[in-house]
Amino acid sequence: MSQSPILEANTAASSIDLFEIVESLAADFATRAAIHDRDSSFPFENFQALHQAQL
Repeated sequence: MSQSPILEANTAASSIDLFEIVESLAADFATRAAIHDRDSSFPFENFQALHQAQL
């Protein structure tokens, strides 16, 4: 059974980079979470940011 290529890290450096990207995305998403919760709106910009991330 093979893991997803996104979850496989070829080197320790790429693993650190992935965690930095995810941490940055999480911080960005958190800035809008309360607004989307309050307005019951969909966070389209979060999916755009995920698409543009260098994962």
